[in-house]
Amino acid sequence: MLVRGTEAAIVDTGVAGSAGDIGDTLTSMGLTYADVRHVILTHHHPDHIGSIDDVLAMAEGAAAHAGAEDLDEIARDRIDALVGGEEIFGLEMLATPGHTEGHISVIDHDAGILVAGDALNTFDGGVQGPNPDFTADLDVA
Repeated sequence: MLVRGTEAAIVDTGVAGSAGDIGDTLTSMGLTYADVRHVILTHHHPDHIGSIDDVLAMAEGAAAHAGAEDLDEIARDRIDALVGGEEIFGLEMLATPGHTEGHISVIDHDAGILVAGDALNTFDGGVQGPNPDFTADLDVA
């Protein structure tokens, strides 16, 4: 979750049933789902989009975004296509295909934060290349 003043962007919604935990995190920051302006999905795997329906139902005014190449797998009408290079909520969308064809990473230049979804593997405590067991195209990744 990335916050700008009294507004938030949620990056990935976690597994099914995570909307309550996301709501608790918003509350801990003095925010509610009504303060969510954007929901950005890094890719279509269920551990990243599992709560999208519940989150969008509670964040009624939020725009939703995902990589264009992943939209068929997500299959929701309310999600806008990203190709990389867009700026949303002061965040840069970066096309990082490989894990999935439409994988998107999010850069917050102001805060020095990269949300890489599953484009990076941090197994064993260090940053490594993509996990070959869960990567659609290792050459691209």
